[in-house]
Amino acid sequence: IPYCLFPEKYPETVVEYDDDVVVIVDKYPKAKYHWLIMPRRIIACFRSIKHDDLSLLDLLKDKADSLVASHSQGNNKFQIGFHAVPSMRQLHMHCISRDFISPALKVKKHWNSFTTSFFIPFDQFREMLATNHSVQFDNDEYEEKLKAPLKCHKCNTILTNMPELKKH
Repeated sequence: IPYCLFPEKYPETVVEYDDDVVVIVDKYPKAKYHWLIMPRRIIACFRSIKHDDLSLLDLLKDKADSLVASHSQGNNKFQIGFHAVPSMRQLHMHCISRDFISPALKVKKHWNSFTTSFFIPFDQFREMLATNHSVQFDNDEYEEKLKAPLKCHKCNTILTNMPELKKH
C-alpha cells in the first residue's frame, strides 16, 4: 500500500501519519466522515496479526479517538472497527460517522457492511486477538450478512431499496 510506505507523497488523501500509523480519507466515503486508519507496517490480512500487535491496534484506536474528538460537534456519532471480510489487503480500521450521508453509498452491500455484524467493533476485534491470539472470520458466513434486508440503523424499519432507505 503506497499510503503506508510513502504517505508524504499523497497529501490529498493522507490526513496524518507518524512512524507507526497513517490515516487516509476513504476513497469512496460512505458517510460525511469516513477515514481508514492503517499501520505503516504492511500487514496483509487478519491472519498476519499476532498477539504482539495488540499495542499497534491500540495506536490505531488512539488515532480514531482523536479524529472523533475533533469532529464530534453537534449530533455526529461514530463507529470504529473492521469489516469481517476486508475489501483491501492492508489491515485497515474504519472510523466512520453514523450519518451515512454520501453519494458513494449506493448499494445494499455498502449499507450492510456498516450496519450489520459484518462490521466488527474495535473492542470485539481487539478482544478476539487478546483471547485467541488470532483473528479469523468465516468469509462465507460474513459475506451472507451483506445480503441481509436493508434495515434502518436507528429504528430497525426494513426498507426495500437504497433510495427509500435514504429518504427514510
